[in-house]
Amino acid sequence: MTKAEKGPASPPDYDPGWIQDLRSVSDWLRFSVSEMRRSDCVLGQGCLSWLDEARWLVFSSLSLPIDLNEPSFELAQLTEKERHRLAVALTRRTVGREPTAYILQEAWLRGFRFKSDSRAIIPRSFLAEWLSPVNLPEIQDHDAPVKVLDLCTGSGCLAILAALALPNATVWATDLSADALSLARENIQDYGLQSRIQLLQGDGLQALDTLKPKPAFDLILCNPPYVNTTSYSQLPPEFKAEPGLAHHGGEDGMQFIEELLKGYGAVLAKGGRLLLEMGHELSAFNRLIDRDFRQLPVTWLETESGEQSVVSLKYPS
Repeated sequence: MTKAEKGPASPPDYDPGWIQDLRSVSDWLRFSVSEMRRSDCVLGQGCLSWLDEARWLVFSSLSLPIDLNEPSFELAQLTEKERHRLAVALTRRTVGREPTAYILQEAWLRGFRFKSDSRAIIPRSFLAEWLSPVNLPEIQDHDAPVKVLDLCTGSGCLAILAALALPNATVWATDLSADALSLARENIQDYGLQSRIQLLQGDGLQALDTLKPKPAFDLILCNPPYVNTTSYSQLPPEFKAEPGLAHHGGEDGMQFIEELLKGYGAVLAKGGRLLLEMGHELSAFNRLIDRDFRQLPVTWLETESGEQSVVSLKYPS
């Protein structure tokens, strides 16, 4: 196990007295919700409600399926060893402000489980909603093999989802971080996709320089670092626990994105498209487009959030 995979060397202490009053799974679910709210923890790294996060933390710590829907289990009495395990996990979450995904060493995206630790940002992306044959008919209907590029792959989750959604696809996944690529490699092995996903280290499109010749990609995916300097300095501890390289996008958040928009046309096949996640930096992106890239065919895609979070760009004219 690498240093990045381990929890803190000295997990925060907890008062052993209070765990004696928490006997059942239901007790721990209720208490976990209260403690996370009381401790000013924040959501957004895999869950959108405190109950969902508490259920994930408690059930996974007890090696129970998180989608288990059996009331008798919630009433079940816990052993002292189980209560201690839950107390350590909850204290790491509420006192240490560690992300639940890092505590449990797992994350879930669109129903798929991925290994997660501090080597890479926790799997989450609006792009995952669009990785299905239904949403990509012009790519899935190809008779020829499909070529997919996943920039800033992190844990490898989007590259894996793309390979699973598009059985005729070969995927190239890049990241600047060697640590992130090591985690991505483990996730790719877990899904048995080593023959279909190739990992490359490098900064953005420069990672493709080792490929001779460079493929023309039918689909490019990118969930880039787009948090501006001011916003990055104000991120809560849970988000600061993730690699800064995956968040900080320069003064206005557009440093990586600007370089990508300059160069993506050189590696995108005609008829292909780039799907780019934008997060909360919509105004900065619009300023960048108005200033330097008005000629680009920009289309905003709907997501479950209802926000303008994913942009689709076709081959530049």
